[in-house]
Amino acid sequence: MRFHVFLMLFCLSASVLAEGTTYHWKDERGIDHYSDRPPPQSIENAEARRFAAPSADRTLPYLIRKAAADFPVSMYVADTCGQPCADGRALLSARGAPFTEIRVASPEEVAALRARFDGNGIVPAIQIGRTSFSGFSAERWQQMLDEAGYPKDQRGLSR
Repeated sequence: MRFHVFLMLFCLSASVLAEGTTYHWKDERGIDHYSDRPPPQSIENAEARRFAAPSADRTLPYLIRKAAADFPVSMYVADTCGQPCADGRALLSARGAPFTEIRVASPEEVAALRARFDGNGIVPAIQIGRTSFSGFSAERWQQMLDEAGYPKDQRGLSR
C-alpha cells in the first residue's frame, strides 16, 4: 500500500516538474541552444516557449489542430509586460489555442515588432495566421480566434 502511495506521489510530482518554459537562442558562433534556464544576459534574440504537462489524452481535438495548422498563434511579450501578458496567456490557454511565445528584448527586436505591427510596438501583441494586433484586448483577441476557426470551448469536441 505504501508503495502505491509513493508511486502516485512520484507521478504527480513528475508532471508538475514537466511544466515550464523552454528557451531557444543562438550564440555568437551561430550554435542553437535549448534550455530550461534563461540565456546569458549577452544573448538578445532568445525565444521562450511555455509548455504545460500533457493531459491524459495528448491529442488535440480536430478543430483545434486544423485551426492551429491554418492559423498558427504567436504571442509577443517583453520582460516588463506584466499583467497584460499574463492575461493574454490565460486567454489563449483557456481557449485551448496552442501558441508560441516570442520574447522581445533588444532594440532590434522592438524595431522588428514595430515593422510587423504597422509601427506599433506595444506588447503583448498577437499574430494569428496573417492577422495581427498589438496590445491586449480580450474582445479583439477572442474575435481573431473566432475568425481563425478556434472553437470557443472544447466541450463535445472529438479528439
